[in-house]
Amino acid sequence: MAKKAIETVADAMSCANKMASGRPCTQAEMKATVRILNGALKTARTTARVAKREALEAKDMLKSILSRVGL
Repeated sequence: MAKKAIETVADAMSCANKMASGRPCTQAEMKATVRILNGALKTARTTARVAKREALEAKDMLKSILSRVGL
């Protein structure tokens, strides 16, 4: 059983740093860390994709407005 439940990205990063420095982790801590960091990675990728799409839409809208004004 894990000493501390891994529930947040901060907890997962703490456990990942512990593993990187060679200190032991329980199997439950490692599984929770992988699950949480995998979810965080998916969320970050989705957010980046949405932001990129919105930036392109804003750029197109600005081009359209400037062409109407004649610039």
